[in-house]
Amino acid sequence: MKIDSESGNEKAVAETLVEQLGQLGFEVTQLSIPGTISNGFNIYAKLQGSLEGSIIFSSHMDTVTPGNGIEPIIEDGIISAKGDTILGGR
Repeated sequence: MKIDSESGNEKAVAETLVEQLGQLGFEVTQLSIPGTISNGFNIYAKLQGSLEGSIIFSSHMDTVTPGNGIEPIIEDGIISAKGDTILGGR
């Protein structure tokens, strides 16, 4: 939440996710996208498991305006924002 990632400017959050997922043991693949869409890239991450079946998670990395300078608040294990952004719901 603290990484600025307004639409079209997702590179910093993408790089952070690649690093953190790699540290957790995921096989991470980056897929470039046109610079006219974003300065970032798409990420595919795979973690080999030992059980039958698969689980797929899909998400996006961008935020809407105002999405820069968000300060996260962590209380009782719940992450939220101050309430002055679209992400501020509690």
